[in-house]
Amino acid sequence: NNYSNMYNNIYPYDEIMVFIKGQNANNLKVYAPMETEPSKFYLAKYNLFNKVIWDRKIPDNLNINCLTDYLRKNKFDILLIHESEIFREILKNISNVKELTLLRELKSYENSIFIYKYTGL
Repeated sequence: NNYSNMYNNIYPYDEIMVFIKGQNANNLKVYAPMETEPSKFYLAKYNLFNKVIWDRKIPDNLNINCLTDYLRKNKFDILLIHESEIFREILKNISNVKELTLLRELKSYENSIFIYKYTGL
């Protein structure tokens, strides 16, 4: 990390948690595939730690079919997916998935994260 890329991969977790808190957060299941992210800190900060189930595992060979299967099998309510190289193909095809509805796009330093509602339960 240096001064030229210090804002890469910074996402608005305060805004994300405020949004999630407004979604009747008791037992809400969130899938947010990301290698490293500060969700535990923010879940605690917003008193959501025992109210929201947060999964960030990234399966091997993640693609749009694998993603929708994972959402269905694990009965997630919300998908958080960030704009990055590893999700480029998924984001290109996500509008074709009728069980996913874009609720909000949040930006921080030109980094986008998308919040989708999953309705394929």
